[in-house]
Amino acid sequence: MSIYYLSMSEFEETKRMIDAMFAERDYASVIEFINKKMAETTDKAFLSLLLYEKGKVLYYMGKIEESQELLDESLSLLDNLSTDLQGVILFSIASVYLVMGEVHNAEMLFRKTLEILPETDHHYIAALNNLGDMYKRQEKYSEAENYFKKCYHLSLATSNNFMAAYSSEGLAGIYAVRGMKSETRELLERALKYSRDAGDTRLVRLLEITLKMLNGTPIDVVKRESMDFMKLGTYRAHDIADAFMIYSSLLPSNEQKVYLREAINIYSDVGDVYMEGKAIKRLESLNRRL
Repeated sequence: MSIYYLSMSEFEETKRMIDAMFAERDYASVIEFINKKMAETTDKAFLSLLLYEKGKVLYYMGKIEESQELLDESLSLLDNLSTDLQGVILFSIASVYLVMGEVHNAEMLFRKTLEILPETDHHYIAALNNLGDMYKRQEKYSEAENYFKKCYHLSLATSNNFMAAYSSEGLAGIYAVRGMKSETRELLERALKYSRDAGDTRLVRLLEITLKMLNGTPIDVVKRESMDFMKLGTYRAHDIADAFMIYSSLLPSNEQKVYLREAINIYSDVGDVYMEGKAIKRLESLNRRL
């Protein structure tokens, strides 16, 4: 049986159009666009892409069960894609599962991504970073550190400033939970430099907010700037919750409690039950010590 391999250029063009609407949080238009594309094609490679994108949008609309059904259906069509596109889809679905708190599924798909892509591929390097993030969420900090360091070294070897920034921020989080404030700040500054070099305005803004939190900027100011940042999309809300969860550990107890409550509310809003539970346990532990 012949298999049609959707080209990377076709994939990227369709994804750009979807991402533009998604960035505006115009979910209804995204769903309408995807449904139209799905009605126009019988190509299984293209359908795999469209099913993933629709599943992602439904997740952010709060339709979790429908989202998971579509993500599973997308995975069932992977054999119809070329290896590079399989890697992109595997990585993308794994990343959605990670945000959902579906850690086991996320890990399995990230590892499959590493199996089929070369080390120089951007999504291979990104999968290393996300595995580090996954282990960090599970409080397996040594494993997380190893993956972030692998990601960072490959990023430098391939001149990938984008991933050098993310892996540096990941390592900063590891040092934060170990109470190493000066090392944490140094890594955040390094991440900020790489993110500016890469032109990643989202990460630049997130790091600026995080550094303000660590540098003693009034909580109300940090919360207000965080709210503005979160208006740009659900992924950004999750980023802020992670920053509050991780870096507040370096702050006085009364400030930790404020930021943890904010993190709990955000995790609840985006449906990450796993991280919401982690934040609640940490806040309860903090309250018992005071």
